[in-house]
Amino acid sequence: MTGALTCKPYLHLPDEQKGVLFPILRRFDRIVVAANMGGTFFADEPELQDIEFVKLPPVPEKSYPLKFDEFASRAFAEGAEVIVTVGGDGVASYAATAIIRQGLDMGILGIPAGTANAGPIVRADHSEDSLDWSRRLDSIEVSCAGKVLGYGFNDVILGKSFLGTLDGRLVNLSAGAMAQKGEALELADPDITVAGKDFSVVLNGQAQEVPSVGDVKQICVSTLHQDRLMCRAIFGGLLESTGMEAPAAIALLDKNVTDARPGTWSKKMFRRTAHLCFGAGDTVEIEGLADGVCVIIDGNPFVLEDRRITVRCVPDSVKVFGIGG
Repeated sequence: MTGALTCKPYLHLPDEQKGVLFPILRRFDRIVVAANMGGTFFADEPELQDIEFVKLPPVPEKSYPLKFDEFASRAFAEGAEVIVTVGGDGVASYAATAIIRQGLDMGILGIPAGTANAGPIVRADHSEDSLDWSRRLDSIEVSCAGKVLGYGFNDVILGKSFLGTLDGRLVNLSAGAMAQKGEALELADPDITVAGKDFSVVLNGQAQEVPSVGDVKQICVSTLHQDRLMCRAIFGGLLESTGMEAPAAIALLDKNVTDARPGTWSKKMFRRTAHLCFGAGDTVEIEGLADGVCVIIDGNPFVLEDRRITVRCVPDSVKVFGIGG
């Protein structure tokens, strides 16, 4: 069995993570790695000496999504059936997007080593038999200006900040600075009004009556049928999705719910949220976003070319290993 491996550029993994990762890697006869996609140093691990490591040339320096497209394509050409990611939800989302966008017959398995590790792909409960069971997950496809930006499996968020780690601290990072310059810039105040004066939501070509929640500080879009509900920013009283194929929802929030400041977590007050449920076959256009709003797909920030995005729920979009059916 051939696999592909991509990870953060770690020089050392804690024994706890090795104890999860190494038994899985030993299930493979061959592992495809690329110099600038992480993972090449695993070839020197004494515990993995029986595995043939196929070292690909470095992937051309492009945007992260295009680098993952290239890596997945090359790995598939080498016979890889699974991409193993060592990182957070963002790394897993990039890899899964590469598989979906190119229609590759590959699956994905995520080892947690990121900031939140909250999504359904990245799991801490893997064992060596994780490659024996899998299921396909729904995703949110995000497009802007006629181009697919990526696929989200946990939360697609519209705002100006995302959670990240800086100097060992959980902080609010500027989505714009990271997307445009690759710069980890901490934000003292991540709040922003995301809905402009001409804000609207259009479902299947029909404008929706948008209820007022006051000043919209954040918009979240998420699938609803996954393997766990914890750490899902979208959840509220979404019973209307019962019985829908590939249910998903949009939430308009009067608070930034992905805020690294501890003082914002324990306010004892009512919050205002409005939900719109949609499902497979539906197309939702979110228009009239405020200037400076970015879209963050499972922790990966993108700058928008215009002030609107289009989202769809794609059922069974990618095979994820280690998740029972």
